[in-house]
Amino acid sequence: MDANLLGRLKQQGQLPSKIVPISFSTALPFSTSLFLKRDDLIHTTISGNKWRKLIAHLDAAPSGTRALQTLGGPYSEHLLAVAHLGAALGLATTGLVRGHDHKYLSPILAQCMALGMQLQPITRDAFANLLAEQTEPYLEGNLLHIPLGGMGQPGVLGCQAIYTEIAAEMKMPKCIVVACGSGTTAAGIAKAMAGAADQLWVICSFRPSETYRQDWATQHQVPEHQHVHFYYHEAFGRFGQTKPPVAALAQNFSVETGVMLDPVYEAKMVFGLLQLLASGAINPSLPIIMVNSGPNLAARANKS
Repeated sequence: MDANLLGRLKQQGQLPSKIVPISFSTALPFSTSLFLKRDDLIHTTISGNKWRKLIAHLDAAPSGTRALQTLGGPYSEHLLAVAHLGAALGLATTGLVRGHDHKYLSPILAQCMALGMQLQPITRDAFANLLAEQTEPYLEGNLLHIPLGGMGQPGVLGCQAIYTEIAAEMKMPKCIVVACGSGTTAAGIAKAMAGAADQLWVICSFRPSETYRQDWATQHQVPEHQHVHFYYHEAFGRFGQTKPPVAALAQNFSVETGVMLDPVYEAKMVFGLLQLLASGAINPSLPIIMVNSGPNLAARANKS
């Protein structure tokens, strides 16, 4: 891996990402102190938590790394980010794609192929086995295996900067809200805020198991924190699904704020936040910072 190329790429990252006030009419009855941390604007193609996690993985990678391999579904933003990263750094990339049918290429997979990524279909069972076995990166020859979604301790370390940046800009007690897929971003924030009185609400994009919180803490090595809470709503449906109430909310949010939300993650995050505010679970007097850790969908739409 060319350290100079990586250094130049890192200089393109717009960090710290900005925190902007948000006025959203649906939330006004509950809170007038809403903010959005725009991680989606960190980079034009490798934005959001993908930048933080993947750059951290490369920082920790051995110098002999010449290729990257990872896994994801047919609509995986993670696969696309790795493909962009490989193209920018001159690294060969391979994507193991869950249940991929060669007869159909999703728009995401088509972009991955255009960027030079080799796509390798694997069965759902094989994918599930890899997901359970590969929770940390490892080097095989000159091939760096990166876990699903950029999981692993390098990814957690990269995401700790999210809280560090928020705390540097906003000294007062506050509530941070983040979407959860692999749990890596939430783990980074939780580890960084250890000992602080701030609140963290983790909005699950999937139905968590009864032991999920403990499993998450064990996997990501997160110490117990009384101010970390998890939330799921029936309107979220299964992972990768966006039900009409969530989709409608995302559309309204985009119209009012000009910010497009990833329907799988951040749309559910905003929906969950509103439910929590309405129920009184979150103190409305606290500043509330939502982390928009998804891709820059507006830029992508304009480009297309």
